[in-house]
Amino acid sequence: MILLVAYGNELRQDDGAGLLLAQMLERRWQAAGCRVRRIAVQQLTPELAPDIAGSDVSAVVFVDSRISAQLTGEAVDVTPLQAPVGSSPCLGHHLQPEALLSIAEQLYARPASAPAWLVTVPGVAFGYGDTISETAQVAIRAALDASDSALHALLGHQAIARSCQ
Repeated sequence: MILLVAYGNELRQDDGAGLLLAQMLERRWQAAGCRVRRIAVQQLTPELAPDIAGSDVSAVVFVDSRISAQLTGEAVDVTPLQAPVGSSPCLGHHLQPEALLSIAEQLYARPASAPAWLVTVPGVAFGYGDTISETAQVAIRAALDASDSALHALLGHQAIARSCQ
């Protein structure tokens, strides 16, 4: 199963772009026959570690937005993740995806070889509101529709493909 962990705030404009993209990814992957579970939260916390370490999870995809300096032209980015080796993650209020992977490995024996990625949507507006900027919308559409996008390459990864049989 693919675990989609989307985080952001729908009431802070583009901060909700990752949440929107995760919904779209879930629908597309399910339509392709993939087993997918989506979790939507405002921020990453240690309480997500048991979900990430689940025995049926073959891949974890974190989805978030990122601040972009450009008003147009930035793409959705897909970055492979690994838990830091030999580190003790901070158990603070907000975590980075790599620290959460480390917690899942140390506390719940999640296999270090299990793949994980961070997918980020470029955003330019982070004020109060529930609308997503044209910049983020264009990036999401391009990532989902272009056959050469990083998201389409991600779908071809063997851990993702195993969930889509």
